[in-house]
Amino acid sequence: MDARIDVHADDTERVVVAVSGEVDLASRDRLQSAIVTAIGEAGPGHNVIVDLSETTFLDSTGIGVLVRGSQAADAAMVDYAIAGATGMVRQVLELTGVLGALTADPDLDLAPE
Repeated sequence: MDARIDVHADDTERVVVAVSGEVDLASRDRLQSAIVTAIGEAGPGHNVIVDLSETTFLDSTGIGVLVRGSQAADAAMVDYAIAGATGMVRQVLELTGVLGALTADPDLDLAPE
């Protein structure tokens, strides 16, 4: 299943990139573009959250996109985090050390406001 990616501002301070399905080489460029768009929409001092709660697969290209997103957000002075990873996606992120480096507050409410 190809990834579905949705970018939406859920309040005045946070832009969410919601990702469902498989993140791999085929969806890498779309995810990268969505994250860059979200960073631009959020602006300095605001937040970008990459919601992985509906992501079923994540390979090394997807991990690279998430890390590059963090670097781009830092350069733009935007707070950036991943949230909602479960199952195999969470395990991959834990094993690579990315989960600890990029995870938001585990109690973060991802529901739209």
